[in-house]
Amino acid sequence: MFAISPRLRRIAGLIRPGDRIWDVGTDHAKLPVWLIKNGIIGFAAASDIRSGPLESARRNAEVHLVSDRIRFILCDGLSGGGAEMADTIIIAGMGGETIAEILKNALWTAEEGIRLILQPMTASAELRKFLFMGDYTVKAEYIACEREKSYLIIEAVGGGTAEGFTFAELQAGKAGSMSADNSPQDLKRHVSAALSRLGKALYGAGVERDAPKMKLLEEAIKEIKDRYGYLEGHI
Repeated sequence: MFAISPRLRRIAGLIRPGDRIWDVGTDHAKLPVWLIKNGIIGFAAASDIRSGPLESARRNAEVHLVSDRIRFILCDGLSGGGAEMADTIIIAGMGGETIAEILKNALWTAEEGIRLILQPMTASAELRKFLFMGDYTVKAEYIACEREKSYLIIEAVGGGTAEGFTFAELQAGKAGSMSADNSPQDLKRHVSAALSRLGKALYGAGVERDAPKMKLLEEAIKEIKDRYGYLEGHI
């Protein structure tokens, strides 16, 4: 049995037995192959925009004798099908803006009952904004730590209404959205990274003498620190 990275293992832990998954941007199809080999799911769809990675995915599935249980799709994002393909969509390892664009171009993902597991590598605030303002509901956020770096994983579902949010909530998530099984140490990394980004932006705003932007950033930093005050000693 082959191993997968801590980031992918964290995502795998969110997949329910028997889920019909679609792994977008599958690359080598490590996640669907691992899920099938471990008996968690029976079938998967795996897509990629490039033929090279998709062929690598096919070869990897053949090596592990599961190619007959994976449908390989060459397509841009989710353009190769619809809601009948899967009940759980996984989009991992891309920028948050790219993930939002993929969802925007596949309106069926906003249908009630469609589950999304999203792992942005960058621009998590932009992805949160898209979800908060759209027909989605953010259920929980998880953190995966790998090689001293933390990765955010958002669990959302289709069906919902636009909701209010603060600038700080775009940066670090809404109060109560963080899953209880995130360890204090992992949460510390997540919050510290958000504060670091805001701190750098605040410095830049100061250099530019942009008073309104400085005020927004200062308020966001205070809101995040107040919210996660219970992590005193960790942050």
